[in-house]
Amino acid sequence: WQGAHPDPNDVDECMTNPCSNGGQCKNTYGSYKCSCSRGFGGRLCELKVEVQHELVSSSWENILQEVFGAAVFVVSMIMLVLIFILIHKKLSNPSKQKSSCTKEKALCINKGGVWASHMHLRPRKAFLKE
Repeated sequence: WQGAHPDPNDVDECMTNPCSNGGQCKNTYGSYKCSCSRGFGGRLCELKVEVQHELVSSSWENILQEVFGAAVFVVSMIMLVLIFILIHKKLSNPSKQKSSCTKEKALCINKGGVWASHMHLRPRKAFLKE
């Protein structure tokens, strides 16, 4: 018996190596206990058992990979939609675009309700006498 005060009358049951399949025997007072190797169980490690936690962990890894892949896809689609909206707004709102009315010897004329939507460049001399 392993402990602070071993009893000389206690029999070491581990001397006969009762644990199967590579299990480790630990002598206790009046008995013993087997610590079984991975994949085995039972009092003497005689039972083959399935290791469930490996299956669970690999399925969690698969789930996390799927979720991460879906998140990357969704974020990519949102970015593409936002870029499309910004480009569409920029092209459909010419009043905020820079005007080319600053060319030398030209005069800007507004021919509509929104500035720059119907602007035309006319030669200066058509409107001003030099």
